[in-house]
Amino acid sequence: MGQILALQFQFQGSDYYTLIRVKQVNGVKELHVTIMDNELQRKLGDNNIFHIKGKKIRKNMIDSPLQDALLRTISHHYNIPQKQMQSRST
Repeated sequence: MGQILALQFQFQGSDYYTLIRVKQVNGVKELHVTIMDNELQRKLGDNNIFHIKGKKIRKNMIDSPLQDALLRTISHHYNIPQKQMQSRST
């Protein structure tokens, strides 16, 4: 069974909480994010999966301030430099 993380993140000046289910898939950590706020979860929609391979993290959609806030928190948790964040197309 995968790991479950509970992390706090900031978005537009407010604090929010998220649960993240971590799975290993073919040597890549797959992070399935659920935000504990209905409105923000709807904004995130189906773009709630992030991938970590080594010290690189990848998001699933074009630039989004909400995803960027989540990426900063996830990167900090896993000690990944922000310059290692990538969009899906890279």
